[in-house]
Amino acid sequence: MITSKDYAVSATTLMMPEYLKVFDPLIGRVDKMVDLGCAYGGVTATVADHIKAKEVYGIDKLQDRLDEAHKKGIITIQADLNAPPYICGGGEFDLVISNGVIEHLNWYDDLIEESYRLLKDGGYLVLAFPNLANYIQRIALLFGYQPTDVCISRKIYAGTLYCRGNYPESHMRSCTNGAMTDLLEHYGFRIVSVTGADPELNGLYSKYKSLFRLIGKMMPLNFSRRLIVVAQKQIHEHGENYIEWERNR
Repeated sequence: MITSKDYAVSATTLMMPEYLKVFDPLIGRVDKMVDLGCAYGGVTATVADHIKAKEVYGIDKLQDRLDEAHKKGIITIQADLNAPPYICGGGEFDLVISNGVIEHLNWYDDLIEESYRLLKDGGYLVLAFPNLANYIQRIALLFGYQPTDVCISRKIYAGTLYCRGNYPESHMRSCTNGAMTDLLEHYGFRIVSVTGADPELNGLYSKYKSLFRLIGKMMPLNFSRRLIVVAQKQIHEHGENYIEWERNR
């Protein structure tokens, strides 16, 4: 069940129809799933119910969030997503999801590499994240403003077109669709699908959300405000030792 707390920490809750539709092909096909950065567990539980997952894990750094997630029937593990491994063992999960988390990490490699390790061969990774190349960020850059999805301060939004002076979301390394595709393929994933999403707007733009939603629907995929990528773990030519081989190159 999604609560008000979940809305405070995840833009994914503001685009749930688009997000859940991505999982339709997996309904009834997932025995074991894990959410990397599960927060209070609202999105985790909603996805698990939608696909009828039998065993659901959630990983987060903050214990108070995990306590709430546990109440939703999620098996919780406390771990820092910047410091893998998150769980002992590997190759056990049919599905790994992570929503609005990867852009907060020091490097994307850690979460993607660990997802590959945790998944069974043929398992799926679903990532939802802000698109650095979305149409609002492009307009901001055109006029010399700092993109809100690339924060340079942990205290304020500095030099941005909107949200200036507000406490930032700390998006450290937002990326484009092309960059995410390149990185996932580098780590042995096959891109299954990429979906553009348009979460509800807040702040300054909430007054014009109908207009911006219309604009968003007219934009090509690479201009979407957020992206949902589905990738499948492939059996690499180096087999199960691929990740270790990659580290030692």
